[in-house]
Order: sequence, then C-alpha cells, then structure tokens
Amino acid sequence: MRRFELSRDASGDLVEILKFYWDFSPAYAKELRAKLRTRMKSVGNHPRTGTAVGHLKPEMRKVSVEGITIYFRDLGHATLIVRIVHGARDIDASFFE
Repeated sequence: MRRFELSRDASGDLVEILKFYWDFSPAYAKELRAKLRTRMKSVGNHPRTGTAVGHLKPEMRKVSVEGITIYFRDLGHATLIVRIVHGARDIDASFFE
C-alpha cells in the first residue's frame, strides 16, 4: 500500500481549517478531519485520481471533500499533499511558489 505525505504548507492548512470549524462545531471538525484523512489515504493509494491541474503546477491534481480542495502530486514512492484549501479561494500558480 502506498502512502501520502503532507507538505509543511498542507499541514498548516489542515490545522487552520480544522481550528476554524472547531470554533463552530467540534463534532463537525472531527467528522471533517476523518473525511479528509480518508480522502488523502485514497489519493495516496491512487495518485492518478482527481482532476489534473497542470496549469497551476506540472503533475498537480486535485480532489474535493466537503468544499475543501486537496492539491497533490505523485512522487513515485508516495503522494505529496501540497496544499489543502477551502474551495471558495481563488487559486493561481503563484499560490504554489
């Protein structure tokens, strides 16, 4: 079974998102964390899933969970979760520099 790795940025994104939702509903934040982890495990095992977004960064793909977008790349030995952002954010290539 392949694995996924979180970049430093993605780890910070995840903490920020979960803290935001925790303030409104700890139960929902826990549920969201579980759903995001399940999805990240899935892309770890199947790195060609999701939508290609090579216009943002070569080999980049994305999937969404509950309005949260997970950007990732296949490293060969693992899948790198590059960023995790709310789907309403306007993302361009400079976001990944």
